[in-house]
Amino acid sequence: MKTRLFEIFTSIEGEGILYGTKTLFIRFAGCPFSCFYCDTPDALPSDSGKEYSISEACNLIDKNLQNNTYKVNFTGGEPLVQHESVNELAK
Repeated sequence: MKTRLFEIFTSIEGEGILYGTKTLFIRFAGCPFSCFYCDTPDALPSDSGKEYSISEACNLIDKNLQNNTYKVNFTGGEPLVQHESVNELAK
């Protein structure tokens, strides 16, 4: 199985009840919607980002996880376009 990721980065959550917590953001590539308020239009094309095997993506995520990272945020694009990958990576 392959997945297409746009970027992976650690930052401080800026929204919701976990505002201020250290978070690993996994941004998936591709989105079938055209929301006028999209904050990451570069991640919308399904061929944006880079293709990885699930094993490669897991290794990349492990390398980016830092101490005291409180949560992981699957974002996009639209992560559920690749729902099988999200399911595998969440394990």
